[in-house]
Parts: sequence; structure tokens; C-alpha cells
Amino acid sequence: MDVKQVPLWDGETSETPDGSLINRYGGPVMHQGGTKITVSHVTDVVHSGHGAYRAAIAGPVSDFAFFQLALSGLGPTAEYVMSRNIVNTGWTVIGSPDLQQARFIGFVFEATPGLPLNGAVYFDDVVLVEPGSPMNPVTTRLRALVKQIARRQFDGLWGSRSRTHGMIPLNSVFADVGALNSTSAVVKLLPAAYRLGWITQAEADAYITTLVATLNTLMDHATYLPPRYVNWLTLEQHFPREESPVDAAFLALYQYRSLPSTPPSLQTQIDSLLARFNFTAFGSPQGWKLAYLYDSQKFTDGTYDGYSGEIWTISLAAHLMSANQVDITTYYHTGTMRVKDFCAEPRLAHIVHTNRDFRAPFLQWLFPLFVKLDQFPVDNYPIPALATNPLHNAVLYQRDVHRKLAQQGRSLLLQADAGDDGTGAYYQQFSCYNDFERPDLFMPWSVAFSLLAEPSVAVPALRSHLANGLHSPLGLSDSVHWITGEPAPSQITARHDFWNVSLSAMAMSSFLFQDNEFLTSLPEVRAALEKVFQLD
Repeated sequence: MDVKQVPLWDGETSETPDGSLINRYGGPVMHQGGTKITVSHVTDVVHSGHGAYRAAIAGPVSDFAFFQLALSGLGPTAEYVMSRNIVNTGWTVIGSPDLQQARFIGFVFEATPGLPLNGAVYFDDVVLVEPGSPMNPVTTRLRALVKQIARRQFDGLWGSRSRTHGMIPLNSVFADVGALNSTSAVVKLLPAAYRLGWITQAEADAYITTLVATLNTLMDHATYLPPRYVNWLTLEQHFPREESPVDAAFLALYQYRSLPSTPPSLQTQIDSLLARFNFTAFGSPQGWKLAYLYDSQKFTDGTYDGYSGEIWTISLAAHLMSANQVDITTYYHTGTMRVKDFCAEPRLAHIVHTNRDFRAPFLQWLFPLFVKLDQFPVDNYPIPALATNPLHNAVLYQRDVHRKLAQQGRSLLLQADAGDDGTGAYYQQFSCYNDFERPDLFMPWSVAFSLLAEPSVAVPALRSHLANGLHSPLGLSDSVHWITGEPAPSQITARHDFWNVSLSAMAMSSFLFQDNEFLTSLPEVRAALEKVFQLD
């Protein structure tokens, strides 16, 4: 399969077991039904795999019928509907549609003059074609392949942003929630994006200006930090109505403020915004509290107390604040639930969370995505046997995972990670340590972390993912069920959690451009890191 033939609508894709009409942009079939047309999922006539779609058409003479594929998630009212950027230089465009904010693709059926409109049309393996020469997933150079997917992931996030307030949606299926974490990730990706010509710096600066204004509005009604989730239209706090220190750890915004190319006036705006953030209230002797709940006006009882990149990300962000600063040493080592373990090979033993429920790959990689740690020694954790360097540890973890998957006969199915199992209702931190009784589940987007650790293993897996259509207009698929030994997957989830898209895009950007170097090069960041690593 040509990588640039991007799967959009096929019979193996589903959001839930009974919701298989959803396409890989995350939208449902619209305007079906009535007396003219009905679209249904079928298994008796297929182009490939085990499913397809049947449009049954019945109408009077010289009539027409149509249905539409929604290209975005829907909300409670039409005002919530998101849009997608489907600009393609290879298309002939009639009229003046805004293809940067497309919402539907329509299929129209017209009757032959004098004849009734009756019959059925079958659809399967419907694709969108990206511009440029074909790209073979098996033979294309690695960097070109990764760059193509990273660009698509960025375009998917960028095209989904609110043009009004700048927030990025929580996921691709529902358009009612904006999420702080994926929004922060887009800010992280902007410098590489405009240097590569994916967008202009003027567009990036304008976006940051809008976002800063939005975050200031959120802070007007916040207690300590911007809310984790907001209503897509009103910007009111959305369930679970909380402030989370890790979601508000806008290292990316601090980085954008520090870029030499950022206009001084915008730097000042960012400074003023970050001065309003208050991480101090989230600290406790046991570490960072999880969240502040608006409804109870209390903090959650739990803390970030295990081996986790979230602790370090919060600690660095709080250290860099010009007001309400929390020194990085205060809580950086409060992840006391550390243990050395392995899942396949003792020689690759690494530090993980004591609880096997919290060992997802993204927790290992979150901090190294923002700062370059390969030149630092192990940290100065108070128990020397459990001291580690987060980057080096993540590499060991990943290589051990690769060995485990190879033992299971799943070396091309990398890897389980935090996410939903495809039902839309069961989210866990899946990993090789705990599959939560779903041994056939894996997350193609997470292969980006494998690239950072062991390309010799990751590259065949990535090529296999693409050759088997485990991707979409928003990047690598979110989750896939593939029974070990079977020739094809049993289910490819249509929905995308935009945090997963963001993590994958950041990891690919780090692999391609080492874009974590800039933040680490700042004197204040270097000085902070030197406080928590064992430098001579």
C-alpha cells in the first residue's frame, strides 16, 4: 500500500463494536435514512478484510440521493462541529470552498433520466491521496517516511484547532471539549513546523497570541492553574472540572517565549501569563498533588508518587516560573515508588513504577521529549541503587519491551501504551507489564518511542504498520486489535485521542530534529537540571 493513499473509510475500522460507520477522521455517516438511502455495515460483500459498507438507494424517477461522511467529531449542537484541513495541491477545486476548514465529504447518486433510482452501491477501502510521488512503506528512506507521518500528525492537530480560541480538541470523535495537554504539545511542535515550512512563523505567532489571550481568560476564573478541560464553545470548565499541574506544565510555552525569533511583545505577553500560574499549592511532603477539584474545592488525595516523567515535567515547569516558583529539588525526587524490574531480559532491567498498572511507555518518555538528557549522568535520587537517567532508563525499558514482544511473536506489533481499548469506554495504562486482559491490543502511534530507543526494531514495525493500513489522515492509528499469528487485524479504532497523536508527533519530531536541544540549552534550564543530576 502506498503511504500517501491514506485510509479514510473501510470495513475494519470501528469506534465501538456497533459503531463501525465512523471514518478515520472520527466522523459518522450523515444524512442517511428516509426513503432514499440507508448506509449499513456488511460482511458479505467486501473489497478486502472482513467488512464493507452498503448504500441502499430507493427513490422516484429522475431523483437523486446523497449521504455524507463527517470529517470531524460532532457536538451537542451544530456550533460545536470541528473542521479539518484537507488542502491538497493535486485536486481540481470548483468554486471557493475553504478546504482548511472542511466538514463533510459527500457522495451523490443521480438517476438516469426516466429511470427510478434503485439499487445498492458498496464502499470499502476509501482513501484520501496526499500530494506528491507515491511512497512505498517498505522501500522509502526512513527519514522521509517518518517526516511524512510527523507532518500528517502535525497537520491533523493544527487543522483541528479552534480558530477562535486556539485550543486543541480532546479527541477526534467528540467536538465538545478542548484539552490543555494536546494544546501544549502543539505549542511544542510549532518551532519545527515553521522552520520546515509547514506553516509560517507569522501564523505560529498569531496562534500563540490567540492562545495566550485564551489562557488569560481561563486564569480569570481559575483558582491556581488553567483547567484541564474546557467546553469547546464557552471555555467553561468541563468534566472532570479540575486543575492538573501536569497538564498546565507549559514547558512548550516557556520555550516559545525564549526563542530568539519570537517578537519581544509576544515574549512579554507570555511572561505575564506564566506569572499567573501557581504551582505552589499543588505541592505536599509526598510530592505533587494530582488535581484541584472545582466542585469540592479540594485537592485529590493521591500524589504523583511513582516513577514517572510527569513528576519531573511539573518540577521543571514550576522551577521556571517567575512568580510562585518552586525549586526543582523540592519535589523532583518525591517519586518514591521506584523499583528495578524487567519483562524479558535481566540485563535490560530498568526503573519503573512499583505498581504494574502504571508502566505505560509514554510515562518513560514524557520528560526526555522536552529536555535533552543524554549528556547527563544518573540523577541524585537518595537511594543510589535506584538512581537513574530518565532518557537512558527509557531506552533500556524500550529495548526490554522489544524483547518481550519478540518472545510473544509480536515483534511487528509495537506496542501497548496508555489509551482506550477501542470500545470508547475502557482507558488504561496498557504496557508489556500489564495488558489488562487484552493481549491482542497495541497502539501503533507508540512506535515513535521505539524509534528513539532502537530503530533496528522500530523501523520494520513502522513499515509494517503503514503497509497494513494502520494509519489515517490524523497519523498512526490510535489502537488496533491484532490476534497473534493472524494475517490481518480484527479491528482498527477510528477514534484518535489527540494526546496520543501529540505524543507520537513530539517523539517523531525529536527523532528527526532533536528539537529538545533548545530548551536544554537555556542557562536557567541547564542550571535546574544540574541540581538534580550527579554532576562532578
